[in-house]
Amino acid sequence: AMAVIHEDVCEIGGYFIIKGQQKVLIHQIKPAHNQISTYKGKNNNKNGPKFSIYAETRSGSTSSRTTSVRVGVLAKSGLLYCTIPHIDTPIPIGILFRALGVETYAEMANYIFLPEWFVHPPTVNHKKMVDIVVKSLEQSYGYQTQEEALDYIGKHGQKFSNSQKGKKDSKKDSKKESEKEPDDTEETELKKEIKTQTKEKEREQSISYAKYLLATDFLHHIGSGTEFSNTKRFYL
Repeated sequence: AMAVIHEDVCEIGGYFIIKGQQKVLIHQIKPAHNQISTYKGKNNNKNGPKFSIYAETRSGSTSSRTTSVRVGVLAKSGLLYCTIPHIDTPIPIGILFRALGVETYAEMANYIFLPEWFVHPPTVNHKKMVDIVVKSLEQSYGYQTQEEALDYIGKHGQKFSNSQKGKKDSKKDSKKESEKEPDDTEETELKKEIKTQTKEKEREQSISYAKYLLATDFLHHIGSGTEFSNTKRFYL
């Protein structure tokens, strides 16, 4: 049939001729929104944390804003971390659970595995993952309250990292000025009180910022608001 119409019989076809050039259709596969996708040894974000294995959820849709959350094992430490929208650094999984209102390590562990798995793991792979989870949760030992965990997350946010950078620059400028004009006066109680009030205000702002991110941008396909915290814990 090809020879009859004077076409190359070895031609496999499958392309179009557009403006004298061969064009083909290539299908693209994108991760579905609001679903969990797992990856191993893959990291599309060059500037982000390097996970050896991780699960990712893209909350949103093609017609709305999309935020991405990743939970995985960091290649460097071998422990569980999570990325949160607008937070510059990955957050230890224990601190995130604490910020979402989980009070004890036993509760955190039960959100991840069945309680009996910690005593009698079904397989060797389960035992390895249990060890990783236990070590990962131990990282949050220094953050025993929800407010401490929220403060940790908020201070690592882009909003506060930029403001801290500006403060460092201003400190350098003030240091240069003090070098030019030495001042031997001791720090007064008033200055100490102002510093304390400033730190307390910054802490309140970072806590408020973290609460806002976890309520609105973190897994926002589940819902926006603190009433969805428990659902987000199970999803996490």
